[in-house]
Amino acid sequence: MSAITFSLHIGVNSVDTNHYKGWDGRLHGCENDALFYHQIAKREGCKRTEILLSSDASKLPTSKAVLGFLDLSIADLRQGDNLIITYSGHGGTVEDKNHDEDDFQDETWCLYDRQLLDDELFQRFSRFKPGVNIYVISDSCHSGSIAKGDNTDTTAPDTKLRRFVPRDKLFDTYQANKSIYEPLMRLPIVRTEDIPASVLQLGACQDNEYAMEDGPNGLFTKTIMKILERNAEISSYKELLVRSKRALNGIQQPNLLSYGANHQMLIRAKPFGSSFHEGSYVPVAFFEERGSLIIECGAESVKLETFKEFLITETLPVPGKDGYTRYHCSCALEEPGMYPWDHAYRQYRWLKEKSFPVYSVEPEIPTPETLPGTETITTNPLTDILLSVFKGKILKTKGVGVLKKTEDDEFLLKMFAIETVAVLRKDPELAAVAKMDAAGMQAYLQDQANLDSFRMLVKNSIYSSDTLTVHL
Repeated sequence: MSAITFSLHIGVNSVDTNHYKGWDGRLHGCENDALFYHQIAKREGCKRTEILLSSDASKLPTSKAVLGFLDLSIADLRQGDNLIITYSGHGGTVEDKNHDEDDFQDETWCLYDRQLLDDELFQRFSRFKPGVNIYVISDSCHSGSIAKGDNTDTTAPDTKLRRFVPRDKLFDTYQANKSIYEPLMRLPIVRTEDIPASVLQLGACQDNEYAMEDGPNGLFTKTIMKILERNAEISSYKELLVRSKRALNGIQQPNLLSYGANHQMLIRAKPFGSSFHEGSYVPVAFFEERGSLIIECGAESVKLETFKEFLITETLPVPGKDGYTRYHCSCALEEPGMYPWDHAYRQYRWLKEKSFPVYSVEPEIPTPETLPGTETITTNPLTDILLSVFKGKILKTKGVGVLKKTEDDEFLLKMFAIETVAVLRKDPELAAVAKMDAAGMQAYLQDQANLDSFRMLVKNSIYSSDTLTVHL
């Protein structure tokens, strides 16, 4: 029997003022988020999919409706079947009274009629049959571990409209509804090892962060929409996490956690696909354990072969540069899922600290425009124009990871220019600039308003590295 998939999509733009003591929790994009995920579920052929919206009196996102759908799924789903739950709305916290949280707070979803505690979700998850796969996507504040598990702390800047409940409203709501919340806050502890199903949760931010709204959608969901629009195949939830983190650039830090007997398979599953069971999908490699690089250097007396960290596949002269060598090579990534350009920057800094005469480092990503052994982005005439624009305009600030202050580092500025050409080639929002010839681009970027707009587009591009964006 083939696997089946159920899905539930929750969008809460407003809540019941009676329960939340006069607070309506008005948001703008949560229902749009739910509609987006619901549309994907229908497209992928989910056998049963339901959407709960705060504007639909017949299908309100109440605790009864949510828990009822979970109970139905518990009864009907078998080994190899799948459940997808998406939530967009306010996230809250209540005191952890069964002592299963390191931060002494239970995270909540603010449903229309009341807050739903993470302990309630955990209790329901423990009742699913062995081999059921549960996927949870939460675009809400404090969503790092709404489905429980380990997470990493960070701090988000106070920007945009936030999907969180003001603390005074949380306190008033709790005080007025103690009879509802006290029993839920003292539910028996369920450990991850007690859950026979496999669970994966992708949260919009960490437990101590705020999730933002951006126009008609949540910023996290809007980022996912943008990524899916520009990438025909996202091979895994791990890839989706890495891409969304890079695109959000520290505004908020999405979190991925998983647990259960088969949870590692869930991380590698194709996002939103209807056939998640093992053997139904072979992921396409996105991030390899080793990153391919093109390294150009001068001084023939010093060879890259000196460093055992690099596996060299080809050595070529650099056209028009006497005494320069181009190496096609690879070396191990310092972090899992590292973005190729950030990997290139790390290796550049490492080689420079070793006094190696490195000129530039690029990730080797074959495209119709750039083929191994032929033209590289380094030779593109736009590189020199962008380099002249960046001089004196790139912020003199600390970079990421091992990077130090750039000051007037000609080599690093050259790499910024090279990467920007690569971004121009890929990002549709920069297509108008990418089509300019060298003279046209130079004239265009001399205008300060055009330059500011250009820098912002490059900084916000999902194709730009953390290292470049932090300096823009």
